[in-house]
Amino acid sequence: MTVLPSPAQSAGLATGVFRTVALWRVTRRDGEVFGWTDHDRVLEHDGCRFVPGLDLSTGEVDAGSGLAAGQAPVRGRVSDAAITSADLAAGLWDGARIEVWCAEWDEVERAVRVATGELGDIREGPDGFEADMLGPAVRLEQVRGRTYSHTCDARLGDARCGVPADHSGFAAGCDQSFRICRDRFSNALNFRGFPYQSGNDDLFAGPERAGPHDGRAKGQVRS
Repeated sequence: MTVLPSPAQSAGLATGVFRTVALWRVTRRDGEVFGWTDHDRVLEHDGCRFVPGLDLSTGEVDAGSGLAAGQAPVRGRVSDAAITSADLAAGLWDGARIEVWCAEWDEVERAVRVATGELGDIREGPDGFEADMLGPAVRLEQVRGRTYSHTCDARLGDARCGVPADHSGFAAGCDQSFRICRDRFSNALNFRGFPYQSGNDDLFAGPERAGPHDGRAKGQVRS
């Protein structure tokens, strides 16, 4: 990630005295907020304390196009006991919201926010951790709730399906259609699809498609 300084910061850099620091605020999905800086003392900005101990680097940003979610690889170490291997393994940091500022350490109130996003899956390595910083548009790609489909979205035998493993038809499997759920397993009440939901295909259907849709793919052989 390339950080472009503000005009005021550029003027400061022209003097030959480097005073620019990075501020990273990370908000986990459980609401815990953490702030780190690569400066050697605690800084405060935007209602957050940024403690020393930040050693991060970011790779080239893939900005994407249109509403595509951009991303940049993040690698580094944070010398903070708050980050534990157990929490990383448990996924507590996955999807955490990130806000990054560029500031001059003696004028933090003039900090410029240069990036926002969220962490992808974090991978722990011998020299620290690696993750992807995903752009805000990544939320537009996430499926919320359930997807309407003629076929069932449960797995045979799971809690949503409810068919026991010792059922006589279990070995034959399930093609996720309403017909198989009803006739082979007598499990129509637990069917997790929408067999009678009309779709775009029905708009162009001919007389041979009259009647309810049973969730089978077109051309599938009846048993």
